Amino acid sequence: MSALSASNRLPAGSASPLRGLGQRASSSPRRRTCTVFLLPWLLLAASSLGEAQESDNSINLHHLTLAADGRTAGYTVDAARTLRAGEVHLGASFSHAQRPLELGRPGDRRRHALVHQLTVLDLYGAVGILDGLSFGASLPVVLDNDGHELLDPTSDTRSGGVGALRVQLKWAFFDTRRGGQPPEGSQAKAALAEAEGANDAPQDAVERGGTAKAPLWESALALQAFATFHTGRPRDYLSDNESPTVGITLLATFRLWRFRVGTEFGYEQFTGGSIDIGDLEIENRLRFGASLLFEVLRPDRPGAAAGQGGEGGTGRHDLAMGGEVFGWADASRPFHNERERPIEALGVVAYRHRGLGFAVRIAAGGALNNGIGAPDVRYLASLGWTF
Repeated sequence: MSALSASNRLPAGSASPLRGLGQRASSSPRRRTCTVFLLPWLLLAASSLGEAQESDNSINLHHLTLAADGRTAGYTVDAARTLRAGEVHLGASFSHAQRPLELGRPGDRRRHALVHQLTVLDLYGAVGILDGLSFGASLPVVLDNDGHELLDPTSDTRSGGVGALRVQLKWAFFDTRRGGQPPEGSQAKAALAEAEGANDAPQDAVERGGTAKAPLWESALALQAFATFHTGRPRDYLSDNESPTVGITLLATFRLWRFRVGTEFGYEQFTGGSIDIGDLEIENRLRFGASLLFEVLRPDRPGAAAGQGGEGGTGRHDLAMGGEVFGWADASRPFHNERERPIEALGVVAYRHRGLGFAVRIAAGGALNNGIGAPDVRYLASLGWTF
């Protein structure tokens, strides 16, 4: 998550070996990314398309995006929150992973590294359609893919390119800050906090300069439907089949005092059938994730959130620290093989300026087991802006 060569590539009707391993779970996928920001990376990707090496006994690593199959830092933190109607979120996430793909005998603790390191820039954006309903998209750009051919460890297949486009529709159907029901009209601005989980007190109290503290606890639930579409040529996926993947995920967030918990559980289906890589066969996937953060700084008084300061308040600045665990498993046999059940952990530091809608997240970590696609080391940094 037997040696594989061009001579035994999958037939056209079967699924790509790398397709299911090249998705982003991303962390919060988005649409309407800034064209000016996106254009240089697309030009870089286009220039690298002609550099991919072909060989009769090689795995073409050109569009392998395993690093983006992780999450942006803090992906499950307040993932059930959505944008207000008309709001836009733009962001970028930089990921560097070492040894993200290894093949070999099942008993080997550390096996043959097919990819030494992988660097990905993930561009994403989202727009609020209605209060509690948002549409988003993301596109990973592989900046550096340092690997070698399966049968020739001395070869070099370093390349870059554009990964799989992912689109998603997210519906927050329950939120205690909205009384369990989506607000309407002018109540929306008063009831909903800024995107990506602000945990604010009601905005009408802020505008009045009130001093009541925020609720002791809050919770939210959301459903997220997603699909991924490949952007490369058939040979980049070791198959003539470029069928999309589709899935649905349940997201939940909960805050008690300054502790914030986020969870994710979902199902992803490969529309072209199972995928095979090395001696592994993976049908559809179960996705899971959980996070726990402690809010070091938060404006726990509405007056403080409005920039008035005050006892217990920290102005407009939010700072949280904690950790996140995520992974996936073969849906047909989730406990059969550790290599088909990669699990990864990240330490996360997240900062957000509520007034500007600007957010920064930094994370680092690595694999907790020997699952395929979980790297020895991963570094993440993401920037986001909501307006």
